[in-house]
Amino acid sequence: MDLAIDRAAQLGYADQLVRQLRAAIACGRLQPGDALPSVRATAVKLGIAPMTVSSAYQALVESGQAVRHRGRPLVVAPTAHRLSLEERMALLEPALREVARHAREAGLLPTAVLAALRRRLQ
Repeated sequence: MDLAIDRAAQLGYADQLVRQLRAAIACGRLQPGDALPSVRATAVKLGIAPMTVSSAYQALVESGQAVRHRGRPLVVAPTAHRLSLEERMALLEPALREVARHAREAGLLPTAVLAALRRRLQ
């Protein structure tokens, strides 16, 4: 699973992880029953504190998107479901607002921003 931390983002690291994991569940990259990477492995890979990863995982458990069983890996909850297109688009909304704000501050034209986004999506 490709997780990444944007150190320049205003959003905290745990919140960034939660968003990415929720999006992976929402679009089906993570299916019910799939194990999430260990806290330690994720922390080392991303260069962040294990407590930050643990906090993100706990948020998934509290929201019912993940299940924790003692001595076993954290897994996507059996009741986790794919979201509709509208729900998935809503997950993007905070990031889109942030991109739009940065683009306005930089004086970029919408066509330039859209071209950059298209390149990133390919």
